[in-house]
Amino acid sequence: MAGAKYVYQIGKTNPVLLISSLKNHFTCHTRKSTVCTILRGITTTPFPEFQGDPQLKSHADLYNASLQNPDHFWGTLAKSRLQWFQTFNQIKDCDINQGHIRWFMDGKLNASVNCVDRYAEKNGDAIALIWEKDEPGTEEFVSYRQLSQMVNKMANLLKSSGVGRGDRVAIYLPTSPIAVAAMMACARIGAIHSVVFAGFSAEALAGRIVDADAETVITADEGVRGGKTIPLKQTVDAAVAQCPCVKRVFVYQRTGNPVPMTKLDIPLDKEMERQSDVCEPEEMGSEDLLFMLYTSGSTGKPKGIAHSTAGYLLYAGITQKNPAQTWFFKRSTRGRAPRRGFFQIRGEKVYVINVSGHRIGTAEVEDAMDNHSQVAETAVVGYPHDIKGEGIYAFVVPMENVSPEDADTLKAELNLMVKTSIGSFAQPDKILFTPGLPKTRSGKIMRRILRKVADNKPDELGDISTLVDPSVVEILVQRHSQEFQV
Repeated sequence: MAGAKYVYQIGKTNPVLLISSLKNHFTCHTRKSTVCTILRGITTTPFPEFQGDPQLKSHADLYNASLQNPDHFWGTLAKSRLQWFQTFNQIKDCDINQGHIRWFMDGKLNASVNCVDRYAEKNGDAIALIWEKDEPGTEEFVSYRQLSQMVNKMANLLKSSGVGRGDRVAIYLPTSPIAVAAMMACARIGAIHSVVFAGFSAEALAGRIVDADAETVITADEGVRGGKTIPLKQTVDAAVAQCPCVKRVFVYQRTGNPVPMTKLDIPLDKEMERQSDVCEPEEMGSEDLLFMLYTSGSTGKPKGIAHSTAGYLLYAGITQKNPAQTWFFKRSTRGRAPRRGFFQIRGEKVYVINVSGHRIGTAEVEDAMDNHSQVAETAVVGYPHDIKGEGIYAFVVPMENVSPEDADTLKAELNLMVKTSIGSFAQPDKILFTPGLPKTRSGKIMRRILRKVADNKPDELGDISTLVDPSVVEILVQRHSQEFQV
């Protein structure tokens, strides 16, 4: 799902999610009758369950207590923070050495009840979602009652279309309330959802659909980002052509522009209107799967991570319940110190590049370029970019020397391969052909050196004596200077 998500604690009971499609746009929304409040205690995130304990006077005390008696700590929070159909009879059964992790055994609950129902029942008019569309000044407010209706209608539509407990559903939607409703609708009927970023190419989407064996896809006619329309349905059609497992595609109208509809396609808005807004939630086991999320690994191929229900809900609920005036989510790639009152959330920078808000795994870009018959090896790093935050810099080792006449053609072909495999947002801004890469004797690429070259800081390369061939560094610096006229 494109765009950024920010969680605020507004008022004292109901959390609100701001869904923003606007790049670098940060706002704390309040309404006339709602005040952003700071909840103070032994930690910035309130833990009323432990406030009366005289031995817990600081965050460090609370943290140590969670380590010394995890059953009491997490069991107390699970009973207090989550709504159960059936309470668990054992808190945990974990052996990290064996990879055996189980929490809250024999408990029964549903994620949509915990995320939507209990707030809708308490105060249905409270704002659940603030949708800041790509078009400035067109934000929409969605109450918990409205969100509940959307979730229940979509859940009933999924069920009546043959989607059931344990089925996988791929969600390829733009940033919008319908995307939230889709996730919650899947959770309500026990289906496992897999959100795929609505900017990935048809090939990237197809790979995730096939790996999950998803029979259902939920998408939109088009997305809108930066004033441009994104042909989501067209991308889905190309992906589904490679996925024999897909039986149905629900199409949401984001722009309303006409798109080709096939025999697999179901108009989401129209069919939802016919459904009841009451759908009984499935009683899911604590360890039943809630969703799958794909990320790129060191091989460049997507890796699917599965999250179960109870443990994820509890930890996410605790870590994301932050006072609006205390916590603020801010994207950054340069490592600058945050201003007073701001908390900076940063990813691991070596293998992930943040390009205009898109988190791109370097391995995926490298894997796409390595498939070219004239490429022996590539290494991709990020570098500071005035507009994008970070740009993508690809160091490419060709099979043989590339003549100046052929260089532009090869660069264009490599960019096209990345665009086709991942998406246009992942195309390298700079490509430098080189006879080799700086490697240690164990074969590890020294990306630290590549980043300094890309950032025009040849005086900060550091120790290169451990490299198999230190002379390649001088070649990189010279070619970078000549190619980009530094």
